[in-house]
Amino acid sequence: PFITREDIWQKEKCSIVDNLPEFNIPLSSREIVIFSDVGFSSYPHNLIKVEGEILGLKQAVSSPLSFDNYVKYEEQKVDLQKINVWAPIVEGDIAISIAFAKIKENLDNVKVVYEEGLIPNPCSDINVFVSHGGRDGNSGFRGLYPSDGKAYNMDKIFGTGKIAIMFVCHAGSIVENYYSNSTHTLVKRLLQSGYQAVISPSWSLNVSIPGIWMKKFIRSMENGNTISYSVNKANLYIESIYISPGASSAMHLFGNDRLTSN
Repeated sequence: PFITREDIWQKEKCSIVDNLPEFNIPLSSREIVIFSDVGFSSYPHNLIKVEGEILGLKQAVSSPLSFDNYVKYEEQKVDLQKINVWAPIVEGDIAISIAFAKIKENLDNVKVVYEEGLIPNPCSDINVFVSHGGRDGNSGFRGLYPSDGKAYNMDKIFGTGKIAIMFVCHAGSIVENYYSNSTHTLVKRLLQSGYQAVISPSWSLNVSIPGIWMKKFIRSMENGNTISYSVNKANLYIESIYISPGASSAMHLFGNDRLTSN
């Protein structure tokens, strides 16, 4: 009866960090480490542990998914006046409704277009998606679900934009394709369809995180910081509230790490 929530989270944090493999990576002031190994690409890059500490909680870390993508990325501007947030509220799912409400509460002074129908029309610079998702051992991300027992044809959901922020469980999960020396992942599909960057959790996400994470991320972008720095700042803010890496390290950045606001 004398164990607090903080005690439980601290125990969980220690357990996660202790069980992570240790990587021998020469650290520098650079914000990104590139791995050419396809087999390693399925490992959540926020959980890379170096010298006993999680690298993603020390500095900005992102994954371009491939070296050819990385060399093509250039500095680009994102319009923070063009933000679209969608959640299928009409389905009445409690978890989705809570996460959506928390985002609206935390972005009350930010210009945002909110969509609550079954099918969104995302065409802003920043498109935010709130829904259920699942993981499949063979294909990475299994599917998008508005409520229990219903699934989407994902090709009609994600639209066009520069940044896709996925508050969808497992949307950042990656599985190696053993037959083609490549990977299975929703993230790659979104980057190939025209998005410059994707921010998504590589495991399940608590509904209390999206609102406060978005507020910190947008504030950092407004201050002229890069998307990689802003994702890191938002993750560190989550850590200051929920110390377990299960919460603070969930949101991963993929794609162009050089985006800034205009």
